Amino acid sequence: VEAELLRSRVEQFSSFHGLDLSPVGDAELARHLQEPSVEEVHPSRLLANPVLAVDLGDLHSLPCGGTAEFSAQLQFLTLRAGRAAGIAFWFDCGFGLRPGACPELVLSTGPGSPPTHWKQTVVYLGVFAQVAPGEELSASVRLRQSEENPRQYDISVET
Repeated sequence: VEAELLRSRVEQFSSFHGLDLSPVGDAELARHLQEPSVEEVHPSRLLANPVLAVDLGDLHSLPCGGTAEFSAQLQFLTLRAGRAAGIAFWFDCGFGLRPGACPELVLSTGPGSPPTHWKQTVVYLGVFAQVAPGEELSASVRLRQSEENPRQYDISVET
């Protein structure tokens, strides 16, 4: 995902009225790296098609504790040039297909879907890496249920 507003906010301090205040920009970037950011991600910020990180399948058959931790190797193919700044996460939830029932109802919290209070979660990487169309990017992600708040996940990303 791109973060041009963040990049320009960070870089504006490199020459602020002739003064090099880049440590202030570095502090602004560090603030965004402290924890994942819950924000609305516009589809125009996406540099690649979404990839599936985790499929929980049928939640009725999921064992107790089955959502405590997930990990995945993700591979992205960039669709356009831009500056890769982070990875966005969201979820889609399907509400049952039963024989003879209506088509499956899907709640999507992804970019471009009707907004929800969940929005999307962005993990910023601390860089604004220039990428070209067709470039392959990879990341290892790990989501672990938070000990402090079991309704949240601690997310780690390695590129």
